[in-house]
Amino acid sequence: LIFDCFAPEGIPKVFHAKSFYENAVSCLKPDGVFSMNLIWTLPEATKIRRYLRECLKSPLGIFAKTESNVACFGRAAREGTEPVSKARMLELAAKVDAE
Repeated sequence: LIFDCFAPEGIPKVFHAKSFYENAVSCLKPDGVFSMNLIWTLPEATKIRRYLRECLKSPLGIFAKTESNVACFGRAAREGTEPVSKARMLELAAKVDAE
């Protein structure tokens, strides 16, 4: 699942509820990955980061050069779920960039 958590006026309200993350993560297959672009410096991003830590197993953040955007990745915090690998996420991103 891929989400872009930004609009010109800030982070859309739908992303402010923990239930959004719980519902999104419940849709993931066992090896599925949740991905979100987040402007992490906005005040409302604080609770979103908390929700990601609660709903994802060892979430991974890869920061943009601007240091205000972060790409967040993670798998559901379920028994037996392995966390995502930074090397694997970077490998897949490089393939997309090459296309």
